[in-house]
Amino acid sequence: MVQDFEMFCGSKAYDAAWVATIQFIGVLIGAITYGHLGDHFGRKPVSFFGIFVGISFGVASGFAPNWQLFAAFRFIVGTSIASILIVFYAYILEFIEPQQRVFLRSFFNWGYARLVFTLVCFLCGYWRSAAILTSLLALPILPVLLVLPESPKW
Repeated sequence: MVQDFEMFCGSKAYDAAWVATIQFIGVLIGAITYGHLGDHFGRKPVSFFGIFVGISFGVASGFAPNWQLFAAFRFIVGTSIASILIVFYAYILEFIEPQQRVFLRSFFNWGYARLVFTLVCFLCGYWRSAAILTSLLALPILPVLLVLPESPKW
């Protein structure tokens, strides 16, 4: 990414760091927004929407022609990450016995996702391919969500 967008020296070097920061700002805003939407409209439809948005803008970020558009796409992906971490996680917890929730919590964390992401990046070798492929890895979740029931509350 740094080479493609010529972010080598001077103030442009700081722009590369801003891209990651902007994505985490998206996570913060998404946590507030998607959490409220999940409580209002139901966790299943909001989870589906958040994952769909994350896949769409994650793939789009792989085709971004400049770092500004890439950062904007990653901001939206960040909001989607929050929908998965908050709404989708709460949705899944409602179907699991309390004694099994600890196992799910240990499985459902950022660290495992980072390990998979690192492996995909290594195998792809190019950041654009990795952005597209890591986004598409979430695609099988969408048809599964369509057949799952809504949360017991809804």
